Parts: sequence; C-alpha cells; structure tokens
Amino acid sequence: MSAILQTGAAAAPARQRILVRVALAETPVTPRPPQRAPRRGDAARPVPLGGALRARQAEQALRKAPQLDPAAQPLGCTAAVADVLVDHARSQRWQICELPSPSGAMYLANAEEVADQVALVLLTGGACLDVALISQLRERFHHALFVTEHDSREADLVLPERAGTAALARLLQHAGAHQRRSTRIVGLIRDVGETRRRMHQLTDIGNLLTSSAELDELLDTILSEARRIANCEGASMYLLEDGEGSERELIFKLAQNDAIEMPFVETRLPLTAASIAGYVALYGRELNLEDAYQLPEAAPYSFNRSFDERMGYRTRSMLVLPMRDHRDRVVGVLQFINRREGASEQPVPFGDDTAEVLRAVASQAAVSIQKN
Repeated sequence: MSAILQTGAAAAPARQRILVRVALAETPVTPRPPQRAPRRGDAARPVPLGGALRARQAEQALRKAPQLDPAAQPLGCTAAVADVLVDHARSQRWQICELPSPSGAMYLANAEEVADQVALVLLTGGACLDVALISQLRERFHHALFVTEHDSREADLVLPERAGTAALARLLQHAGAHQRRSTRIVGLIRDVGETRRRMHQLTDIGNLLTSSAELDELLDTILSEARRIANCEGASMYLLEDGEGSERELIFKLAQNDAIEMPFVETRLPLTAASIAGYVALYGRELNLEDAYQLPEAAPYSFNRSFDERMGYRTRSMLVLPMRDHRDRVVGVLQFINRREGASEQPVPFGDDTAEVLRAVASQAAVSIQKN
C-alpha cells in the first residue's frame, strides 16, 4: 500500500489527484437472479441520478477522445488496459494508491482529506462486482469516478479492451474535473448549513439578552453563550468605566474556564496599551493570537503569565474583541482563550468565521449592557 495511506491526510498535497486501484477477489460473488421481462403495467424502475449522471458524463468524455489504430497499438493484447491507465496517470503526476484487497479500503478510515482527493477508483481482477463492496467504496471515495474492466451497472464506466492512450488521457481529465466539481458542491452545501447555524445562534443570543433583567445575570449569559460559539476553554469580560477625574479604568468583570477551577475577584486596572485587553479597549482593534507566549517583537502589549504559572495552565490561542455600542464607542472587551476543535489535543487558532460571529455577539452585548 502506498505510504500516503499510512501517514494520513497531511502527506498529500492540497491539490493532489489520487487514483485508487482496488484488486478484487477472483472468486465471483453470487450472481444476481435473472430478471423477468417487463410486462405491461409495470412501474418504471427508478435509476439513481448520481450514478447515471456520472456514467453518462464519463461515456461522453470517452467517446469524444480520438481512438488510436488498434493494429498500431494493440493494448488489449500486449498489456491490460488498466495497467496502461495507471501508468498514464502516474506520468501525469497522479498519486497511485494500491489496495491489494477489498478490506484495504478500511485503511482510509482516518484519512478523510486523502479520501476527498481521490478522483478515480479503478476496480480490477474480479469478474463480478460485489454490490456491498462498491457501496462501501463509494461511501469512502464519494467524489470519485468508478471504472472497471468488466461490464457492470455498479460502476460508472467500463474500460474498452482496446482503449487508446488519448481516450485514457481524456478519462483522467474528466475524472479530475468531476472530483473538483463534486468537492466544490459539497463545500457550498456545508457553507450554507454553517451560515444557517450561525444565524440561529445569533437569534438565540439576542433573545437571551433581551430576556435577562439583572446586570450580573446578563453578563454571565453573554460570556457563556459567546464561549459556546467560540468552542473555547475560557473567556473573560472587561468593562470600561470612568475613574477618578477624567481617567477611564478597565474593570476585570467576569471570567470562566472549563479546564481549571479558578477563584475570581473583580479588579480595577489602569487603561493602558501595556496589556492585551487594555490595548484592545484603548485602540478598538481586535487581536487574534495563535500563541500568547509568542507575540510580535514590536507589539506594545505583553501577556501576563502570572496566572498560568500560579494555576499550572497554558494559554495559547487568544481572540480579543472590542465591545462597541450603537455609537461605535468601545464599552468593554471580550477575551476568548484556547479554542478546541475535534479531537485535537492542543488548542487551535480562532478562525475568521468564528471571529465574524463573535463580533456580532460583542456588538449585541455592548448595546444590552448600555441599556442596563
């Protein structure tokens, strides 16, 4: 098996095209019972749209390619056409993955990104195709075109015994284009679903903010819901208030953290750019830090590690947002710490999509706080 299947998704370049060759068992599976001739009054049998469409597109692409003279290049006699297809794909810098047995497909169970880059699945060796096996392979390689050496309606295309190299090149081109289109469509569907989910989240938060009467309850609701959206370990809130004279102060108002139990005491801090929260409050600029311990050398702010050292904690990714009211004035700061994603053991940076939603939450929160 190719090394790419053993090392996981990171081993494959982002735009890599992959051909998976599956060696089927020679023992034929139980053939399907013969079907009776259709009779008048029978309902028309539905054809799966996806498979029929792929097959029709692939056959049209193969027919459009010029065929070479069989006498000049008898591929079906001197070499299996499947071998020629694999060699041509390799010459076009495709990644070739050999699965020596049907169960080999299971090795890709933890390589989702690699599976998404598979554009062509070539089924060779078996005279009959196992319906269950094809279903399993399609579930794994859902962007791929399925090609076989034997006539079967389970595959998208049957390789002609004497297909010329130009036709095979056309097939590879079509498979790559099909994979790109399929990937793009799935991505658009996911984006639509994610957008709807965010809209529901913002609506829910808006309803919660309008229903909370007491200020302390309101602040706790804001931070809890925002942290749920951010999917992070901890978060804190700072509010700007007038101090003695004309000086404004930054009040460390609330903090939450799921990873550790932490005592909290409300604290008044001077409003300076020396701290991360102070910088954001003073200049109204958000900060998205991949690692709080590795800040730019020219940054006017610094990260205070005393809390981490005292609690045995490690702050990594941070997203710090200004809270602006309806007059565009900064009234506070929301600070999110250590975003979690999937099964990752280490915190990950906050993405642009997450930051966009949290900006809206910060604006809603600022208006609600001002009303209270």
